[in-house]
Amino acid sequence: TDPSGQPIAGARVFMEPGITGALREAIPTADGAFRFDDVPADGVGVFAIAPGHGFGGAHLNVAVADEILNVAIVLRPADSITGHITNHKGVPLEGARITRVAVLGDSKVGIPLAKLAAFGFEEPVSNNRGQFSIPNLPRGAKVAIKAGHPQYAQEAISEVSVGESNLRITMDPGVLVSGNALSRNDRSPVTGASILFRSTQPPHDTVVATSDYQGAFILRLKPGEYLYQATGVGRLSPGWERLDITAARDVPPLHLTVADTGVVHGVVRDAVSGAPIQGARLEIESNGSKAAILRTGPTGAFRTTIAEGES
Repeated sequence: TDPSGQPIAGARVFMEPGITGALREAIPTADGAFRFDDVPADGVGVFAIAPGHGFGGAHLNVAVADEILNVAIVLRPADSITGHITNHKGVPLEGARITRVAVLGDSKVGIPLAKLAAFGFEEPVSNNRGQFSIPNLPRGAKVAIKAGHPQYAQEAISEVSVGESNLRITMDPGVLVSGNALSRNDRSPVTGASILFRSTQPPHDTVVATSDYQGAFILRLKPGEYLYQATGVGRLSPGWERLDITAARDVPPLHLTVADTGVVHGVVRDAVSGAPIQGARLEIESNGSKAAILRTGPTGAFRTTIAEGES
């Protein structure tokens, strides 16, 4: 709806099941209602956009057997952010991409601009003067911005006011990180695996690299502490491994073993009454590393996918 509660014609609604998940789209009815079925038990983003209005939405934590009703998405009039991107030496940087923005506030939600390119939206890219513009943002809101470039570390800027016309983003070369993803079964290269690097410091930004046909990946990261893991179609590396990066030393190549996956599921019940317990938190470890944190749904059920092996 718009801020007055009226349905908005021509709206498009999307769901993002995790940072590596593919977007799904639902077309609202005339009264603005939308529905997604078969939603995975995980954190998902649901967001919308309409002609003349900026993105808006909500991040939802979905448990097994959850039915989340009456998700309210209020769209404000559209505005933009413009600015310049330079490198660490102050030279304008061409070809830097604004890959993602997050609309902040009570209903914080990430807007994956890179993924939306497949749905007819244009991913903002800096020109030869380093200038960029991010349209379709909600007027009066604050957002966080991620910028990426193959020769520089990902840069994240938070608490930017929509309407800003002179935003300055400086990108640093960072530290080169490379490695490969191999199958546990036969040590063959795993093509198209997503390698996630999640910062352990707030705001816990995640950087994603993709393995090539030889299973190799390469990216640049800013110094700091990270957890990393590889995911692929039906395959996963066991647990999150720790990586400490400093500007003073090179990072040895990382070798990730990707295994087939299995499913762990069950029900948490009260020991006395046998009644299911909703909201119980479970932690799963694989090979001594944290693999998943999940919670039970209204039926007490939990379900998650993990790498085969001992957990």
